[in-house]
Amino acid sequence: MAEENTIEQARSLALQERRAEQKKEQEKKREVQKIMRQINAIKDSLPPKINLTESISMVGFALISDIVDWLVIGSIPILGDILDIVTWMIVGFWMWWRKLKRAPGSIEAGIIELIPVADILPTWTAIVVLSILYNNHKRAQAAGEIKKLHALQKQAQAIAAS
Repeated sequence: MAEENTIEQARSLALQERRAEQKKEQEKKREVQKIMRQINAIKDSLPPKINLTESISMVGFALISDIVDWLVIGSIPILGDILDIVTWMIVGFWMWWRKLKRAPGSIEAGIIELIPVADILPTWTAIVVLSILYNNHKRAQAAGEIKKLHALQKQAQAIAAS
């Protein structure tokens, strides 16, 4: 009888230890999941990086549009407005597709392009340059968040490894 109690106690103790281990593993999983949610939230809040090639392409497009509008098509009122609307749509699509934040004043600058005589200003070039600077500045401000992201990734790796 005493031997049966000892065996039963050993089984009970082993079961408690397994449950404690499983509980620790579940806590680790929850902690890693929590960290991964934080990482994803930080990643989602970061503005996209606009690389040099993309910047040159979009500034070049806007510059060509402004030059053509100023030298050639701008003198023909309806065609100039059509060019401005097409340019506005392309620049707007680029900003939407890349999930860029609009620089302050970009909508007003687009409206200025539709006003006769005021459209000689290189507003499309200004809009694109300001949008690139604005978004890259926002990303630079988020450098602290990026460092936090790397620290969280290391923490998750350490928890998973233990």
